[in-house]
Amino acid sequence: MPRPSQFRVSSSQSLSNSQIQASQSSDSVVDITSYVNAVVKALLNLSCTKTIIKRADLVNIALKGNGRLIGRVLQDANIELKEIYGYELIEVEKSKTMILCSTLAAGSMDELNDANRRRYTFLYLILGYIFMKNGSVPETIVWEFLETLGIEEQQEHNYFGDVRKLYDSLFKQAYLTRTKQALEGLNDDVMLISWGVRSKHEVSKKDILAGFCKVMNRDPVDFKAQYIEANEKDDKMNNNINGTVDGRNTVEYSSLDASVKELIEAAIKVRNNAYCPYSNFAVGAALRTVGGDIVTGCNVENGTFGPSVCAERTAVCKAVSEGHREFTAVAVVAFQETEFTAPCGTCRQTLSEFSRKDIPIYLVKPSPVRVMVTSLFQLLPHAFSPSFLNK
Repeated sequence: MPRPSQFRVSSSQSLSNSQIQASQSSDSVVDITSYVNAVVKALLNLSCTKTIIKRADLVNIALKGNGRLIGRVLQDANIELKEIYGYELIEVEKSKTMILCSTLAAGSMDELNDANRRRYTFLYLILGYIFMKNGSVPETIVWEFLETLGIEEQQEHNYFGDVRKLYDSLFKQAYLTRTKQALEGLNDDVMLISWGVRSKHEVSKKDILAGFCKVMNRDPVDFKAQYIEANEKDDKMNNNINGTVDGRNTVEYSSLDASVKELIEAAIKVRNNAYCPYSNFAVGAALRTVGGDIVTGCNVENGTFGPSVCAERTAVCKAVSEGHREFTAVAVVAFQETEFTAPCGTCRQTLSEFSRKDIPIYLVKPSPVRVMVTSLFQLLPHAFSPSFLNK
């Protein structure tokens, strides 16, 4: 067979280099587009049962074994899945397995058929228990919890049916995951159960917490660690809008509403009364009560240091002496050139005593330009609560 260089093409039939490149580029676009369409179709088909998808299977089915294209094709396919179908491609095991997760808001249980309602009820029981236990639970303990609800591992349940089969399917669909871990004091490794990749993307921790608290007749803020974690996504969204310092919002003073400005101005004013001849570090604090009143306080130092009182606790003691028992917001004013000044640990615990719910805390300098906005639960996520003493 003759080599290409042996062919002669007449000048009328010859193609310019730019024409050849354009033709090749067009063919390449067509090829990539067809591969993307094939991958999208394969992903939708493979995820009908929500099982984990192997990257190798996708290459064989959609790309006819051409694995070198998979990276680029998956990027384009993911865009199409999001924009057209409302799905996002999520890796389970890096470069090996993946799942399709819905990006649409979850519907209510009432919208499900009976089979799916039973399935998701069972799932939420397990996810909720794990979440309330701070993230991972030994598998034996999960089954002990289910047994307290009358759900036996080896017995057919009159509502959930084949419980073991249902339980195992949650791992196949990446709602749950197992991790083997050695625990101190035990000879054998323990199998821990935690939220799987799909649950982390499709299940709302806020809804899970609200559901469990409804059953327990408790307020979500009673579980501070879970409450913070459940609202973390919203906090991050707010942080991205306003800018952050150490995970807390910093906003323009001018952007705050009038009631917040009033609270800050009261703290600025009372700071002038601070008695601080030893540190020369004046602090002013203002509390907003549930009734809407503002109570202020400043720091009062003592020559023996021990009896010194912070501005926040001065304000709390003053408020309590006037009959107030719950606060809805706090402003703290002090001057540091490069930092905002937050309440000390003792003041945080004192504020927690009179703040059953999370409350905003505004940290500002005497000449307010920017304000750091944080909250009591962010500053003291695991506070000792008076409710502990009632158990």
